Order: sequence, then structure tokens, then C-alpha cells
Amino acid sequence: MPERTARKLVALGKIKIGWTVCRIRERVAVDRCHRCQGYGYHATQCLGPDNSNACRKSDLLTQTAAAQRAEILIVSEPSSAGKQGSWLVDRRGDAAIAATNNLPGTLTLEARGEGFVWARTSGLTIFSCYFSPNVASGDFEAQLDSLEASIRTTRGRIIVAGDFNAKSPSWGSSKLDARGQAVAELLARLHLLPINVGAEPTWYRESTGSRSVIDIMTGKPEVVTEVQGWRVLEDETLSDHRYLFMSWVPEKR
Repeated sequence: MPERTARKLVALGKIKIGWTVCRIRERVAVDRCHRCQGYGYHATQCLGPDNSNACRKSDLLTQTAAAQRAEILIVSEPSSAGKQGSWLVDRRGDAAIAATNNLPGTLTLEARGEGFVWARTSGLTIFSCYFSPNVASGDFEAQLDSLEASIRTTRGRIIVAGDFNAKSPSWGSSKLDARGQAVAELLARLHLLPINVGAEPTWYRESTGSRSVIDIMTGKPEVVTEVQGWRVLEDETLSDHRYLFMSWVPEKR
């Protein structure tokens, strides 16, 4: 339809078609990139990050959590969907925690750090962490120091979990690297024990066949003794990282 005719119809506001009077409104079309979800351009001109799988990843996590009847979700490098709503996120948006409808109590934010966030529920404090593999060793150690200082302010049952990008036989890796040594020493100072069981890889890149155990779950001794099951799930994640599942039943006191 010619633009001039269209404008006349919009100005009328309505038109009669048979016995029906129909309203006329202008339809505004907005270009949106399906790669980064930005506005004003298409994917062929996109220079932003690839967020095309963000919603699908969030949906898969939600479905898996429902199937496993999970109560609390701990996520490293959350998608854009995982930084909204009820998610508790660190200052950089690298780590997050959320409660599902299965949690009988409440999950309360304690504080946020750089690369880690922690919350409390029913006598348990949970730290969600992410340590980038691309930072210098000095920055990695500085983040570890900050995490240690925050954990030392916490009392009672504690779980510390996340993607540390660190390797050590202590949590199932076939090798020990400098980062793994630093994390192992941190755990020893804080009296935290690995919850990971066996050597099942938590990270696997199908295109190269590379695999490793760099995602860690740890806890205070009293928490570890109350863990009734830990495993790496085989569910699709749309990521190189696998879902880790743990069942924890505190002793009644």
C-alpha cells in the first residue's frame, strides 16, 4: 500500500469491513539482532556477543532443575536471563544463586564480591564463584584472597562451589596446575573439603575431545558428612560445562 494512502487510513482511526468496524493503528517495525538481542540492526551487522542460546540455556537449566527437584541453583557465567528476576548475582555478573519453588525456606542474600556472591538458607551459607581462565596469576590470587576473607566472616555450615578453572587430583583432575595448588591451599586453610567424587569430567569440548574437572563443590566437614549424593549429570546444557547435582540432608539437632 502506498505510504500516502496508509497515512490517510491511520488518520481515520477505523474502517468498516462488511458489518464490522475495525480499528486502524500504525505498526512500528523495530530491527532486532537475533545474535546479541540488540536493537537497530540485524545479525549480519552485529559486533556484539553471541547470546543466541541464552534463552535456550536458561530453559534447559529450569527443566533440569525441575526434573531433579532441585531446591537451589548455583551458576557460573550466567546468561543474561540468569541475571534477572530472583537471581542473586555478584558485582561483575559472573556468578549467581537462585532458589526454586522446591525450597521450603527462603534464600537471603548475604553480600556480593568480585566474581562471587553468597547467600544463606536454613543454617547453610552458599558461595557461588567464577574464576576466569584469562586473568593473570596475580589477579587470580587477589580474587582468591578476597573470597577467603569473605568466607572467614561466615560461621556455621558452608558450601563453596563454582567454576574455578583450576586442576587438582583433590577434586578428580588428572593433573595439578598452579591454580589448582593455590585453590587446594585455600581449602586447607579454611578447612573446606572437596565434595566432588571420582574423576568424571565436569567440562568437555566435543570438537576437540578435551576434558577436565575444573568445576568444584566444597564444604565444611560437617556439610560433607551430610551429603547423600553427588554426580555429574548427562543432561544437555548447550555449554562445555556439565550440570553437577548434590543431595544434602542436614542432621537434625
